[in-house]
Amino acid sequence: MKTPALLALAFLVFATHPALAVNHWHVSTYWAEYVPGHGQDNHALYCGDETIPACEYPDTLGGVSGGWIDEVEWRHTVDDPSLSTAVRITGLLNYDLPDEGWDFLDLYIQRGAVEELFETWTGGDYGTVYVDFGAVLYPGDYTGPYNDEVRLVWRVRTSTDGWDDEDCLNPSHGACQLDDLAVAFDGAQITFDDFEPGSPVHWTPVSDLTGVDDSAPATAQLAIAAHPNPFNPKTTLAFTLPTAGDVTLAVYDLQGQRVRTLLDRVATTAGHHEQIWDGRDDSGRAVTSGIYFYRLSAGEARRAGKLTLVK
Repeated sequence: MKTPALLALAFLVFATHPALAVNHWHVSTYWAEYVPGHGQDNHALYCGDETIPACEYPDTLGGVSGGWIDEVEWRHTVDDPSLSTAVRITGLLNYDLPDEGWDFLDLYIQRGAVEELFETWTGGDYGTVYVDFGAVLYPGDYTGPYNDEVRLVWRVRTSTDGWDDEDCLNPSHGACQLDDLAVAFDGAQITFDDFEPGSPVHWTPVSDLTGVDDSAPATAQLAIAAHPNPFNPKTTLAFTLPTAGDVTLAVYDLQGQRVRTLLDRVATTAGHHEQIWDGRDDSGRAVTSGIYFYRLSAGEARRAGKLTLVK
């Protein structure tokens, strides 16, 4: 049985050791000063430590040790998974990641079994930015047990000895704050979270994994990019296959209709490949100016992106 003295010592260690403090995604319990969000109290979704005062000992010691991944996700079921859905996420982001090249904040959208990266913010800088990203999910791109869900993920990851508010500017203690997050399907807003008392909160923490080594060599992944973009009259879609396999590359319009099949080949070799789109459909007719989407499929992996044709 522990003595009162030992219990007091254990409490003191917990209260003063940042490695034992709460350091995961949660709704802030204080005024989020550097996120000019909506709401009377201006709370925010926060990946950081709510128990250690900002810029006071032991704030500079950071919050965690070793590699770390901390995720928060948003899921929503579509009405008809046989149709395409234009997904858009907007909001406010305030970040302060200590180490460039070691600490990261990522925003992903799930496309089938693959996470498609919208953007990565790395350490060595800080600031408040307006987030506005979009993608079109096609039949077969949805996730979940019934393949009818849209999934968005914010992920903080680090491989250093810890992260905190490096320069005591913002956020108060931790990696980032998110506020006024809105998600829209086909232009219609589905959810809005300002994280004030009484506000719906549709974002769910899903992991706080330690022992992750982001300094290890990255595994080769399917990658594609278009250049130039915007373009007129043609653009080159350059992609890299990590392994040989069946590959399909096609262009779609905003309604999700296939405009042009650029590649549909069995047993394509691994390595670098290029395909040119000349702004014409499968019938050889020139398409109108506007926004289009390419979709590359290789085995179970998929990648997609936006193309802008300007005439």
